[in-house]
Amino acid sequence: MTEPTDTESLLRAWGALLADDHFVYISGQHGSGWIDKDAVYPHTKRTSQLAARIAEAVAGRGIEIVCGPATGGLIIAQWVAHHLGALAVFGEHGDASPPEDAPDTRRPFILKRGSSNSSATTVCSSSTT
Repeated sequence: MTEPTDTESLLRAWGALLADDHFVYISGQHGSGWIDKDAVYPHTKRTSQLAARIAEAVAGRGIEIVCGPATGGLIIAQWVAHHLGALAVFGEHGDASPPEDAPDTRRPFILKRGSSNSSATTVCSSSTT
């Protein structure tokens, strides 16, 4: 069987595109569509195919870092970065400044734009719509 050529058809073929329903996103916003990441992420070939399509859409923009949310977007961000030949990082929800007396707490890191030789562009995938 030939795979669909457009991303929407590909997601439908995998059973990953849920549409024409009511969803409440993590942000509290409402929408009629959802991508079931559980129908994609366990299958590395699918994840790679989807990420390659995303990477192709943004190729040529000098992207050096791809950032995805730790919940829901880390995996696809990693694969998009792979296809772009870029670095992959992730962000987490919550307070960016943990209490000073909190032991063994990961401190936030800062991505500084630009260096002496180039300017970094960041792409963020988001599952928080």
